[in-house]
Amino acid sequence: FIVRGESEITSFELINALVKGEDWRKIKGVSCNDNGKIVHNEDRPYIENLDMLSYPAFHSLVIDKYLTYHQKKDGLRKIIVISSRGCPYKCIYCFKAMVGDDFRSRSVENVLEEVDILYNRYNVNHISFSDEIFTFDEERVGKICEKLKERKYQLTWSCETRIEKISILLLEKMADAGCNEILLGVESLLPEIQKSAQ
Repeated sequence: FIVRGESEITSFELINALVKGEDWRKIKGVSCNDNGKIVHNEDRPYIENLDMLSYPAFHSLVIDKYLTYHQKKDGLRKIIVISSRGCPYKCIYCFKAMVGDDFRSRSVENVLEEVDILYNRYNVNHISFSDEIFTFDEERVGKICEKLKERKYQLTWSCETRIEKISILLLEKMADAGCNEILLGVESLLPEIQKSAQ
């Protein structure tokens, strides 16, 4: 079986169907080699309300092994958090087929609750926000920064975005809230190549 697109709901439904002996052909977002014939079920729509998804099951992992690896390597107990999905831009080097073109985000409260868990329960001191375009909604990121600053955590963080989606005001808020690294997709300094790669 292949699960296409966002996997959370599709995987859950597929496993349940297989365990119960139900027909997997009714499950959206599944492809399968069925006795030599490739079958593609109907696409599953993207998840609009990302807050409906649970946080990763950190308690089911030997998470300290991951955190200790980074601690030995660069002195940080760091972990990835994804606070949004999707990006409307068309950079040719980006693979976003799994999450699509429409930007969808978790609520500020939902993101901060995960940060609280990671900081207080697992002693994480650096978070890498691995969204396709973290600063797409500047107002939302500003609120995340305000809430992080209020907590007074000994926590740094990084993110990925596009250079035109960061204002000086937002940069100041981000730095003040612990952001110490921003990864930008600058594939060329030549304007003609930049235009051809969008």
